[in-house]
Amino acid sequence: MSDMPLKLLAETVDKLELITARTQMVALLVNLFKNTPPGIIDKVVYLIQGVLAPDWKGLPEIGIGEKLLIKAISISCSVSEREVEELVKSTGDLGKATETLKQRIQSRQAGLTLFSYTGKPSIGLTVLNTYNTLLRIAMTQGEGSKDLKIRLVAGLIRDATPNEAKFIVRYIEGKLRVGI
Repeated sequence: MSDMPLKLLAETVDKLELITARTQMVALLVNLFKNTPPGIIDKVVYLIQGVLAPDWKGLPEIGIGEKLLIKAISISCSVSEREVEELVKSTGDLGKATETLKQRIQSRQAGLTLFSYTGKPSIGLTVLNTYNTLLRIAMTQGEGSKDLKIRLVAGLIRDATPNEAKFIVRYIEGKLRVGI
């Protein structure tokens, strides 16, 4: 099955947040859908809508509240939960706070790339692996599920670019600002 970088979806969602004209929104979505492999179009649509599947499928919700999300962000960005909370207070948005933390990490690591190059270019997150991880988080239940969910979310955020991390956090929170 073909896949596409999560970056394309996150960038489109960012642009959609800034647009109020319906015709421009439709044009952006048409462009995204044209560049989406047919095998994952359903997942792209679900992610834009902020759901994992249609209601009739009966899938559980993600099951991650703000406190657990803050814990996952602090783990993935190697900062204290208090630091995440302070940044949320100043930005007013958990997604934006995560993006800021990831940008800080990226700028610190910019000088290390020459020495840490492994010979393989990083593929980064894709729509399919992100969707499957979010589905796994939702399906995780029982003893130890809270810790596993936190680790899975932290892993997604760790592997994400700043913009992708913002998208993932807002998706999990149910606060995508797409207007569709």
